[in-house]
Amino acid sequence: MKTGFISVLVLICGLGLVAPAGAVVDINTATISELQTLPRIGPGLAQAIIDYREVNGPFLSTRDIMDVPRIGDSIYEEIKDLITVDGAIAGGAMDVSGRTPGDPGGMGSEGSMMTPIVRPTPTPEPTLEEVMGHFEHEPSIREVQHAAIRYAEINPAQFAEWRRNVRGRGLWPELLQFTVGHDTDDDEGYSRSKTIGISGGTAYLGPDDEAWDWDTDNDWDYEVRMRWNLQDYCFHNDALKISSETEKQVELRQEILENITKLYFDRRRLQVETVLQPNVPIALKVKRQLQLEEFTAAIDAMTGGFFSDALKRTTP
Repeated sequence: MKTGFISVLVLICGLGLVAPAGAVVDINTATISELQTLPRIGPGLAQAIIDYREVNGPFLSTRDIMDVPRIGDSIYEEIKDLITVDGAIAGGAMDVSGRTPGDPGGMGSEGSMMTPIVRPTPTPEPTLEEVMGHFEHEPSIREVQHAAIRYAEINPAQFAEWRRNVRGRGLWPELLQFTVGHDTDDDEGYSRSKTIGISGGTAYLGPDDEAWDWDTDNDWDYEVRMRWNLQDYCFHNDALKISSETEKQVELRQEILENITKLYFDRRRLQVETVLQPNVPIALKVKRQLQLEEFTAAIDAMTGGFFSDALKRTTP
């Protein structure tokens, strides 16, 4: 009796472990939950399968599931008998007449006619020139960089002019003095003299000698004094201020160039993605359009509207 009970128990447990016949998952219509019932398919891979078929269309054979990233031969071998694509099980792709390999009459395993699957003609992959040709009318990165620098009023030539001006100040004298002098002097003189002479033992008194004289001075004096400090010519005090300001301007210029370059190519990558993957859900199309407008607005903010104005002029 005990042995019979154990046998019945084993039989019941065995029946519970056997999967129902024909329990397969249609990978073209399955939800995330249904896909996760497959071995080694977790939430991430289930979402990847759904994303792939939304972008590329339905799977035409079960082997096409290996085109999904991270699904290779080992996973396919475990799930191939558990998946289908509109009735084609385990990779049994049908031709346009509805026949599968080993079924010359075009009938399924139960003798029913299967719906034929017609493979569409693959679209040729565009060339690099064709993809980039979509954007040849837009301003180049060099034009956008120049516009950003102009808008920020950063001009490298101005730095050199500042240095020349500071150097020129050293040629000016530290002291410049100009003096003018004017001297006017009127002098009047009178002299009287008497002559006494002795001749041959005889003394005599000569006549008086009187004289008047006038002297008038009218003198102009000019004096110019100049003094230089040659140290100012070699290194003026203002040179420190110029060097500090120049360093700030160079750092600002580099930051602007880095930011505008990143915005430009982030926008271009989004454009390329849109060209290469046009068949996407409407939600993704709206998201891409908003991102494109955001990048365009950011570039306009750094170029004073140059980017949008250029697009209006050059867009056919």
